[in-house]
Amino acid sequence: MSLMDREAAPQVGLDQPFWERRLLDECQHAERFGQTFALILLALDSVQAGISAETVDLVGDSLRTGVRQSDLVARVGPALYSVLLIGTNPECAVNVGERLVQHVRADAGSLVRELASLPLHFGVGVFSDRDGTAEALITATERDLAARRHAGVVPTVA
Repeated sequence: MSLMDREAAPQVGLDQPFWERRLLDECQHAERFGQTFALILLALDSVQAGISAETVDLVGDSLRTGVRQSDLVARVGPALYSVLLIGTNPECAVNVGERLVQHVRADAGSLVRELASLPLHFGVGVFSDRDGTAEALITATERDLAARRHAGVVPTVA
């Protein structure tokens, strides 16, 4: 089930069982109360660009300042972050993803010039009680991320 199992990294930045437990708790809560929440995956093409681990960490710090306190940011791979957007409706999830990319570019980009041109891609999935599983949510989010990468969709700072 775990996204972290697929993208194992020695320095995840968050305890894997905690991330999985929180994701499952949110799925159960949303199903029980008929609510939705979103998962965003934000990927840096760091291997291709030769970005340092410190720069990847700066992105995580920036993401944490760009979301609400109730949202959960976790590094789930060498250059992959997840953001659980609690109580976010489906219509807003893509806008939040675009704003997060802009926030990272403006915030972390002011500290590290290489981020200004680094390809940052995001994918969005929304929990639905029709699909009803964390695995379905992760798969949908990964597919959206792959589709955006393939299409070359890279949000830019306005």
